[in-house]
Amino acid sequence: MAGSAVLLGGWLDEYAEVMLADLELAAELYFDFRSDGDPAKLLLSLYHAQQGVEKSFKLVAVGMGLFEEEKLKEELGHYPVINTLRLLIEEKGI
Repeated sequence: MAGSAVLLGGWLDEYAEVMLADLELAAELYFDFRSDGDPAKLLLSLYHAQQGVEKSFKLVAVGMGLFEEEKLKEELGHYPVINTLRLLIEEKGI
């Protein structure tokens, strides 16, 4: 990530850029919705906000060392919080 204090390396840097783009697009669409009231913009804003949060959760999980990059790509999927809890219980005995 440009200007970041911590570089994650490889595809994680690119993943972080996509996460930021999702959040920026969510904000832009939300403010466009506020201007013109188009409900499609609100729904797209919510979608991109959810995608940004999902990606940020995965980045934090890798950054904290909870998972290796490969596990992140293969097993967390679209339910990262639930799958993280399941994997922690299975693998770490938490």
